[in-house]
Amino acid sequence: MTIDKIKHNDIEEKLEALVDKSSVNYVLNSLVQICWGKADHLDTNWQDHNAAIRWKKLAIKLEKFADKNETL
Repeated sequence: MTIDKIKHNDIEEKLEALVDKSSVNYVLNSLVQICWGKADHLDTNWQDHNAAIRWKKLAIKLEKFADKNETL
């Protein structure tokens, strides 16, 4: 098994534990906050407006998806 595969499996296990402990909605909303933070950081500190826009778009999509799946 490659290092990347081991890391991927570890991340999957941690995400599953988070979902089991809280909910899919909680994990999705956490990812939304991370995306907004990355967008802000890229825009403010690196003036990388294109990357910031992509992170913002992802945040918006995830937020809409989380809102539609609040019960998961």
